[in-house]
Amino acid sequence: MEGTSGIVHSDKPIPSHHEYQHFRKTMLAEVNAAIEGAVKAGAQEILVNDSHWNMRNLSSKILNPAATLLSGAPKPFR
Repeated sequence: MEGTSGIVHSDKPIPSHHEYQHFRKTMLAEVNAAIEGAVKAGAQEILVNDSHWNMRNLSSKILNPAATLLSGAPKPFR
């Protein structure tokens, strides 16, 4: 999650941080923008791998439906 707009330190994106829910929304907005760009560029398959902290940070309900979300652990090898 570090590197997402406004998240500049590793102590911010942990679930106990008071701004964690805000950071989750920010990360999701950036992921959705990347998905939209990939679709416009002709991507046929998009796999989003949520791999921060507990690997359950992105909401599948709000994720752009053009992508498949891989979250939680353990993760299968493809």
